[in-house]
Amino acid sequence: MKIGFSSSLRGAAILLGAFAAATGAFGQQVTMLEVRKASDNDHRTTVEIRVPMDLRGFDFDNPMDAEQSALSVFSDDQGRNLLQVHENQQAELREQGYTTEPVMSFGGVADYSANKDIKLRIAVDAAASDNAGMLRLAGKAVLNFAGEGEPEVVEIIDVPVEMPYDSDGFASEIGPILVSSDGSAELDGVTYRKFTVSGTENAVVEATPVGGDDSAEVEFWSVGANQFVLKEVPEVVSLQIGYTELRKVPVEFDLEFSVGL
Repeated sequence: MKIGFSSSLRGAAILLGAFAAATGAFGQQVTMLEVRKASDNDHRTTVEIRVPMDLRGFDFDNPMDAEQSALSVFSDDQGRNLLQVHENQQAELREQGYTTEPVMSFGGVADYSANKDIKLRIAVDAAASDNAGMLRLAGKAVLNFAGEGEPEVVEIIDVPVEMPYDSDGFASEIGPILVSSDGSAELDGVTYRKFTVSGTENAVVEATPVGGDDSAEVEFWSVGANQFVLKEVPEVVSLQIGYTELRKVPVEFDLEFSVGL
Protein backbone atom coordinates (compact mmCIF):
# COMPACT_ATOMS: atom_id res chain seq x y z
CA MET A 1 0.00 0.00 0.00
CA LYS A 2 1.29 3.51 -0.83
CA ILE A 3 0.87 6.32 1.67
CA GLY A 4 1.86 9.91 0.95
CA PHE A 5 2.47 13.05 2.96
CA SER A 6 4.38 16.20 2.23
CA SER A 7 6.52 16.86 5.31
CA SER A 8 10.24 16.15 5.12
CA LEU A 9 11.70 13.38 7.24
CA ARG A 10 14.74 15.54 7.94
CA GLY A 11 13.24 17.50 10.80
CA ALA A 12 11.06 17.07 13.85
CA ALA A 13 8.35 14.50 14.35
CA ILE A 14 6.08 13.74 11.41
CA LEU A 15 2.56 12.48 11.95
CA LEU A 16 0.48 10.75 9.34
CA GLY A 17 -3.13 10.65 10.47
CA ALA A 18 -5.81 8.14 9.61
CA PHE A 19 -5.49 6.83 6.09
CA ALA A 20 -6.90 4.08 3.94
CA ALA A 21 -6.26 0.83 5.79
CA ALA A 22 -3.67 -1.76 4.88
CA THR A 23 -5.08 -5.17 5.60
CA GLY A 24 -3.01 -7.58 7.73
CA ALA A 25 -3.52 -10.99 9.30
CA PHE A 26 -7.00 -11.74 10.68
CA GLY A 27 -8.31 -8.64 8.89
CA GLN A 28 -6.32 -6.32 11.17
CA GLN A 29 -5.44 -2.95 9.70
CA VAL A 30 -2.90 -0.19 10.06
CA THR A 31 -4.67 3.13 10.62
CA MET A 32 -1.89 5.50 11.64
CA LEU A 33 1.80 5.84 11.01
CA GLU A 34 4.22 8.25 12.67
CA VAL A 35 7.83 8.86 11.65
CA ARG A 36 10.29 10.61 13.97
CA LYS A 37 13.76 11.97 13.41
CA ALA A 38 14.82 14.36 16.13
CA SER A 39 17.13 16.59 14.06
CA ASP A 40 19.05 16.90 10.81
CA ASN A 41 22.12 15.43 12.50
CA ASP A 42 20.29 12.51 14.09
CA HIS A 43 20.91 9.23 12.26
CA ARG A 44 18.23 7.29 14.17
CA THR A 45 14.79 6.80 12.59
CA THR A 46 11.74 5.73 14.58
CA VAL A 47 8.40 4.66 13.15
CA GLU A 48 5.21 3.94 15.10
CA ILE A 49 2.33 2.01 13.54
CA ARG A 50 -1.14 1.96 15.08
CA VAL A 51 -3.04 -1.31 14.64
CA PRO A 52 -6.76 -1.61 15.53
CA MET A 53 -7.15 -4.48 17.99
CA ASP A 54 -9.42 -5.62 20.81
CA LEU A 55 -7.13 -5.93 23.84
CA ARG A 56 -9.25 -8.29 25.92
CA GLY A 57 -6.88 -10.99 27.15
CA PHE A 58 -3.77 -9.18 25.92
CA ASP A 59 -0.66 -10.19 27.88
CA PHE A 60 0.73 -6.78 28.83
CA ASP A 61 3.57 -8.37 30.82
CA ASN A 62 4.72 -10.43 27.82
CA PRO A 63 3.22 -8.55 24.87
CA MET A 64 5.25 -9.79 21.92
CA ASP A 65 6.88 -13.04 20.85
CA ALA A 66 10.34 -11.72 20.05
CA GLU A 67 11.49 -14.92 18.34
CA GLN A 68 8.57 -15.03 15.91
CA SER A 69 8.40 -11.28 15.29
CA ALA A 70 10.69 -9.79 12.68
CA LEU A 71 11.13 -6.78 10.43
CA SER A 72 11.93 -7.97 6.91
CA VAL A 73 12.24 -4.68 4.97
CA PHE A 74 13.11 -1.08 5.84
CA SER A 75 14.57 0.68 2.81
CA ASP A 76 14.26 3.82 0.69
CA ASP A 77 13.76 4.34 -3.03
CA GLN A 78 17.46 5.20 -3.50
CA GLY A 79 18.57 1.67 -2.68
CA ARG A 80 19.60 2.36 0.92
CA ASN A 81 18.79 -0.59 3.19
CA LEU A 82 18.19 1.03 6.57
CA LEU A 83 17.53 -2.32 8.22
CA GLN A 84 20.85 -3.79 7.04
CA VAL A 85 22.77 -0.68 8.16
CA HIS A 86 21.17 -0.99 11.59
CA GLU A 87 21.86 -4.73 11.89
CA ASN A 88 25.52 -4.26 10.94
CA GLN A 89 25.92 -1.62 13.66
CA GLN A 90 24.15 -3.80 16.23
CA ALA A 91 26.42 -6.74 15.38
CA GLU A 92 29.47 -4.57 16.05
CA LEU A 93 28.06 -3.52 19.43
CA ARG A 94 27.36 -7.13 20.41
CA GLU A 95 30.94 -8.07 19.51
CA GLN A 96 32.07 -5.37 21.95
CA GLY A 97 29.95 -6.91 24.69
CA TYR A 98 26.99 -4.52 24.61
CA THR A 99 23.37 -5.60 24.92
CA THR A 100 21.20 -4.51 22.00
CA GLU A 101 17.45 -3.99 21.69
CA PRO A 102 15.21 -5.60 19.05
CA VAL A 103 14.44 -3.40 16.06
CA MET A 104 10.68 -3.88 16.57
CA SER A 105 8.85 -3.73 19.90
CA PHE A 106 5.45 -3.20 21.50
CA GLY A 107 4.95 0.55 21.71
CA GLY A 108 1.99 0.66 24.08
CA VAL A 109 -1.78 1.00 23.95
CA ALA A 110 -3.06 3.55 21.45
CA ASP A 111 -6.50 4.05 23.02
CA TYR A 112 -6.47 3.50 26.79
CA SER A 113 -10.01 4.86 27.25
CA ALA A 114 -11.49 2.02 25.20
CA ASN A 115 -8.75 -0.55 25.93
CA LYS A 116 -8.11 -1.09 22.25
CA ASP A 117 -5.50 -0.63 19.53
CA ILE A 118 -1.79 -1.18 19.90
CA LYS A 119 1.28 0.65 18.69
CA LEU A 120 4.24 -1.14 17.11
CA ARG A 121 7.55 0.69 17.37
CA ILE A 122 10.36 0.28 14.84
CA ALA A 123 13.66 2.01 15.61
CA VAL A 124 16.86 1.82 13.54
CA ASP A 125 20.23 3.49 13.84
CA ALA A 126 20.06 4.67 10.25
CA ALA A 127 18.56 7.52 8.23
CA ALA A 128 17.14 7.63 4.73
CA SER A 129 19.21 8.98 1.85
CA ASP A 130 19.18 12.79 1.52
CA ASN A 131 17.23 12.59 -1.75
CA ALA A 132 14.92 9.74 -0.73
CA GLY A 133 11.27 10.22 -1.61
CA MET A 134 9.76 6.93 -0.43
CA LEU A 135 10.30 4.42 2.36
CA ARG A 136 9.14 0.81 2.44
CA LEU A 137 8.48 -1.01 5.70
CA ALA A 138 7.46 -4.67 5.96
CA GLY A 139 7.40 -7.31 8.65
CA LYS A 140 5.34 -9.36 11.08
CA ALA A 141 4.68 -8.90 14.78
CA VAL A 142 3.34 -11.83 16.80
CA LEU A 143 1.41 -10.66 19.86
CA ASN A 144 0.61 -12.69 22.96
CA PHE A 145 -2.91 -13.12 24.34
CA ALA A 146 -4.18 -15.30 27.15
CA GLY A 147 -5.98 -18.40 25.93
CA GLU A 148 -9.71 -18.74 26.34
CA GLY A 149 -11.28 -20.82 29.08
CA GLU A 150 -10.63 -21.24 32.79
CA PRO A 151 -6.98 -21.02 33.90
CA GLU A 152 -5.18 -24.06 35.22
CA VAL A 153 -3.53 -23.76 38.63
CA VAL A 154 -0.09 -24.98 39.66
CA GLU A 155 2.17 -24.43 42.67
CA ILE A 156 5.77 -23.55 41.88
CA ILE A 157 8.19 -23.61 44.80
CA ASP A 158 11.37 -21.65 45.48
CA VAL A 159 11.01 -19.00 42.76
CA PRO A 160 13.68 -16.29 43.12
CA VAL A 161 12.12 -12.93 43.96
CA GLU A 162 15.00 -10.73 42.80
CA MET A 163 15.67 -11.44 39.11
CA PRO A 164 17.96 -9.43 36.80
CA TYR A 165 16.09 -7.34 34.21
CA ASP A 166 17.54 -9.49 31.41
CA SER A 167 16.84 -12.82 33.15
CA ASP A 168 15.60 -15.75 31.06
CA GLY A 169 13.33 -16.64 33.95
CA PHE A 170 12.97 -19.47 36.45
CA ALA A 171 12.53 -22.86 34.79
CA SER A 172 9.23 -24.44 35.80
CA GLU A 173 6.77 -27.05 34.60
CA ILE A 174 4.86 -24.36 32.68
CA GLY A 175 7.97 -22.81 31.17
CA PRO A 176 10.15 -19.92 32.37
CA ILE A 177 8.58 -17.72 35.06
CA LEU A 178 9.67 -14.10 35.42
CA VAL A 179 9.33 -12.03 38.59
CA SER A 180 9.94 -8.33 38.07
CA SER A 181 9.98 -5.48 40.58
CA ASP A 182 7.09 -3.11 39.90
CA GLY A 183 7.62 -0.24 42.31
CA SER A 184 7.63 0.47 46.01
CA ALA A 185 5.63 2.50 48.52
CA GLU A 186 6.28 3.65 52.08
CA LEU A 187 3.61 3.64 54.79
CA ASP A 188 4.27 4.53 58.44
CA GLY A 189 7.99 4.04 57.93
CA VAL A 190 7.57 0.62 56.32
CA THR A 191 8.60 0.03 52.70
CA TYR A 192 6.40 -2.24 50.61
CA ARG A 193 7.48 -3.62 47.25
CA LYS A 194 5.25 -4.83 44.46
CA PHE A 195 6.22 -7.67 42.10
CA THR A 196 4.71 -8.82 38.81
CA VAL A 197 4.76 -12.45 37.68
CA SER A 198 4.73 -13.34 33.97
CA GLY A 199 5.53 -16.34 31.80
CA THR A 200 7.21 -16.70 28.44
CA GLU A 201 5.42 -19.86 27.29
CA ASN A 202 2.10 -19.40 29.12
CA ALA A 203 0.08 -16.36 30.17
CA VAL A 204 0.15 -15.90 33.95
CA VAL A 205 -3.26 -14.50 34.91
CA GLU A 206 -3.02 -15.03 38.68
CA ALA A 207 -0.09 -15.29 41.09
CA THR A 208 -0.30 -15.54 44.87
CA PRO A 209 2.50 -16.35 47.33
CA VAL A 210 1.75 -19.52 49.28
CA GLY A 211 0.87 -18.29 52.77
CA GLY A 212 -0.25 -14.89 51.51
CA ASP A 213 1.39 -11.51 51.01
CA ASP A 214 1.13 -7.98 52.42
CA SER A 215 -1.14 -6.40 49.82
CA ALA A 216 -3.99 -5.97 52.34
CA GLU A 217 -1.83 -3.46 54.23
CA VAL A 218 -1.59 -1.13 51.22
CA GLU A 219 -5.24 -0.76 50.20
CA PHE A 220 -4.44 2.49 48.37
CA TRP A 221 -2.24 0.57 45.92
CA SER A 222 -3.67 -1.13 42.87
CA VAL A 223 -2.43 -4.72 42.83
CA GLY A 224 -3.21 -6.87 39.79
CA ALA A 225 -4.19 -10.54 39.88
CA ASN A 226 -0.67 -11.54 38.79
CA GLN A 227 1.04 -9.23 41.30
CA PHE A 228 1.95 -9.50 44.98
CA VAL A 229 3.27 -7.15 47.66
CA LEU A 230 5.96 -7.85 50.29
CA LYS A 231 7.40 -5.71 53.07
CA GLU A 232 10.08 -8.26 53.86
CA VAL A 233 11.54 -9.71 50.69
CA PRO A 234 12.97 -13.25 50.92
CA GLU A 235 15.37 -14.76 48.41
CA VAL A 236 12.74 -17.22 47.14
CA VAL A 237 8.97 -17.56 47.33
CA SER A 238 6.54 -20.34 46.48
CA LEU A 239 3.75 -19.21 44.17
CA GLN A 240 0.31 -20.51 43.33
CA ILE A 241 -0.09 -19.59 39.70
CA GLY A 242 -3.14 -19.56 37.46
CA TYR A 243 -2.16 -19.74 33.79
CA THR A 244 -3.48 -20.31 30.30
CA GLU A 245 -1.75 -21.20 27.07
CA LEU A 246 -0.61 -18.22 25.05
CA ARG A 247 -2.73 -17.41 22.02
CA LYS A 248 -0.57 -16.01 19.22
CA VAL A 249 -2.00 -13.23 17.05
CA PRO A 250 0.13 -12.23 14.04
CA VAL A 251 0.07 -8.72 12.60
CA GLU A 252 1.60 -8.47 9.14
CA PHE A 253 2.31 -5.21 7.32
CA ASP A 254 3.88 -4.05 4.07
CA LEU A 255 3.77 -0.26 3.72
CA GLU A 256 5.25 2.23 1.30
CA PHE A 257 5.06 5.94 2.13
CA SER A 258 6.62 9.22 1.02
CA VAL A 259 9.07 11.12 3.22
CA GLY A 260 9.51 14.42 1.41
CA LEU A 261 8.29 16.76 -1.27
